[in-house]
Parts: sequence; structure tokens; C-alpha cells
Amino acid sequence: MTRYGVDHGRGHRTAYAEYVIHNDTAPGPVTYTVTSGFGDDDPTAFTKTVVKRVGAHGSYTGSVRMPWEPADALDGVQVLDAQRTAD
Repeated sequence: MTRYGVDHGRGHRTAYAEYVIHNDTAPGPVTYTVTSGFGDDDPTAFTKTVVKRVGAHGSYTGSVRMPWEPADALDGVQVLDAQRTAD
């Protein structure tokens, strides 16, 4: 995770997390499945999973977003699970 926070726009709140996936070790394209948890109290309560294919020695920069209803500020985002599957 490179950055996270809460956007307040268009009458609703959205939590976001930006991330970078690096494929430094695999010889060919690899599919990554990454699950992120939002919040420090119970990050498994609010999760988002992305699946991205990254070429050999390549990188992918992206973001995940989800509605954020809790009144509290977003106090953290963490990677709960990351799996790599060779194509």
C-alpha cells in the first residue's frame, strides 16, 4: 500500500487505498490476487479483492475503493492476503 484515506464527495464517503504490485522474481506473466482490509479495529469487516496480471519484471499501480459509512476516519489499510499464480 502506498497511500490510503477517505474521499468526501458527491454526498457520500469512499475509502480508498493505492497500491503497487511488482513482479520482480517470476520469469513470465503472473496473476496476483490481493485482498486488502480497511480499518484497524477489524480489517476483515471491510475487504476488497483485486486480481491483476503483471508481466515479467513489470509493475502495476492501481487503487481500490469502497463505500465508507463508519463515522470514524479511516485508521489503516493492510494487505490481508496475497497470492501469486504463474500464467
